[in-house]
Amino acid sequence: MKTLSDPSRVKILKMLQQRMLCVCEIQAALGLAQSTTSKHLKLLENAGLVVSSRDGLWINYRLSDGAQSEYAARQIDSLEQWLEDDPQIVELIKKLPQIRRETILNSTPRPKLIEILKLLPKTNCKACGELTCMVFAAQVAEGAKGIQSCPELTPDARSALDAYLGRFHFSD
Repeated sequence: MKTLSDPSRVKILKMLQQRMLCVCEIQAALGLAQSTTSKHLKLLENAGLVVSSRDGLWINYRLSDGAQSEYAARQIDSLEQWLEDDPQIVELIKKLPQIRRETILNSTPRPKLIEILKLLPKTNCKACGELTCMVFAAQVAEGAKGIQSCPELTPDARSALDAYLGRFHFSD
């Protein structure tokens, strides 16, 4: 029952009652940080109330069918009736159709290639697996490669690049 004591986790369950969602959709709906949203989902998953599945780059969450736990099955059955008239839940469910991962990611600022390139050693050493530092920078900007793939980065440049990239959201 402790898992359901947090209002955000109850809201997540109510949203998942409507449809399968990814972390960024839940995050956008509740206005929570990505790490906070992920922690809530992990607790719900550990309690057997939520299950996740991978679809390419996406990790999707949905309500569990309760088969893993009798306790979880009872809670999920009871969820149908919980807070149906609560104004916050009603408003949340009303805005859910407009919250789509495609819209979220298209409106999310992306790192600038030139800013990444400025911090790279520009040696074209190919140690990262790319032909040039420019290609590597493009891969990093898209979230396809991490900065750990560049062994030539100085500690200062690595720290600066990590701080710069930390301002952006890459897919879940």
